Amino acid sequence: MNSFKTADAAQPWCSKCAKHPEGSKKIRDPLGGNSGGRSRSYSCNECGKTMWAPVDCKNAGLHGMIFVLFGVTCMIASVFALLLSSDNLFLYMAIVEGLVVCYVYQRCWKKKQHWVKFENWSKRKESVYGS
Repeated sequence: MNSFKTADAAQPWCSKCAKHPEGSKKIRDPLGGNSGGRSRSYSCNECGKTMWAPVDCKNAGLHGMIFVLFGVTCMIASVFALLLSSDNLFLYMAIVEGLVVCYVYQRCWKKKQHWVKFENWSKRKESVYGS
């Protein structure tokens, strides 16, 4: 049974189950730090999906866009360095930078979507229960 009667953005929330599952366990998240970090990751005991406390995901879209702009700038700098040099190291740097940017953006996008789903769910829940 779910012990959370209202939507709580500070508690882990599962977007697949659309609720705050009890007994969720903390997991290590390479981008969010370990269990004691600010961005905590959890595993839902009911469906196994990775979930976060929605408050940790609120600004993920902005953080993702800042990182993408910085990463693209670094990639462009690497390509210009490649054009000015005959060293292939800059090509490899641009490829690795692109992969890192894609991975981080994908993670930030997932967290942003998690926040949006939580907001929609909490608004429906409040309208149903009159909170």
